[in-house]
Amino acid sequence: MKAKAPWQPNLIQKFLHLWCSLPLLVKRLILLVLGLAIASAFPIYITLIMGAIIFYLLFY
Repeated sequence: MKAKAPWQPNLIQKFLHLWCSLPLLVKRLILLVLGLAIASAFPIYITLIMGAIIFYLLFY
């Protein structure tokens, strides 16, 4: 009978480990870029409002 292979983390666990290892500033910048990318699907005035809200929530 073979011994079981050592436990390996799955893809979600690897991603969470990577995310948690990033500095807070990098996480904030990633979330800001993603938020603005999503907001760009809307008219410019909504994008500006959403961008200001996202910036405020992430950096203050």
